[in-house]
Amino acid sequence: EPDSRVQLASGVGRHWPDARGVFVGGDGAVRARLNEEDHLCLEVSQEGDALQAACRELFSALGVIEAEAQRRGRGFAFSPRLGYLTSCPSNAGTGLLLSVSMSIPRLAERFPQLQPLLEILGVQARAARGFGSRAKSGNDPSIYDITSLVAAQESAVEQLNKLIQACRVLAAMEARDSGEA
Repeated sequence: EPDSRVQLASGVGRHWPDARGVFVGGDGAVRARLNEEDHLCLEVSQEGDALQAACRELFSALGVIEAEAQRRGRGFAFSPRLGYLTSCPSNAGTGLLLSVSMSIPRLAERFPQLQPLLEILGVQARAARGFGSRAKSGNDPSIYDITSLVAAQESAVEQLNKLIQACRVLAAMEARDSGEA
């Protein structure tokens, strides 16, 4: 149950816990959380580096949901000027948050010094502790969630490309630091 004053002021706790749920696809790779903070949070997870394939799966699932909502005369809140509207104004636009979990033990040792580079790359990184990350990482301190920073009017493709480029740079730095490059 939400206890943050900010969340409660936005109405997140209204009618708690009714009208909320988690749905998991057959193989567990696609998950949907409903009415937690935003109306819909779709997640796709997979092993490896096929981020574009994961995004295709995500957009396919979203297309099915959107088509069914439209068939019922409903839809997502959308503004031609702002894009998709969410409960958190910083997520307006695509409403998309992309994240990759990476094992970067050498870089983790000097993580604070990486902050300026992460800002230039347009991503943020934090120890993997988010939804689903804990199980994957086993709280391994070398595993970080690399997340796209949402910029106003940035397309989903631009966000995806920015995250892929950032992961390439971090992987190359990790390989160099470990003597693999």
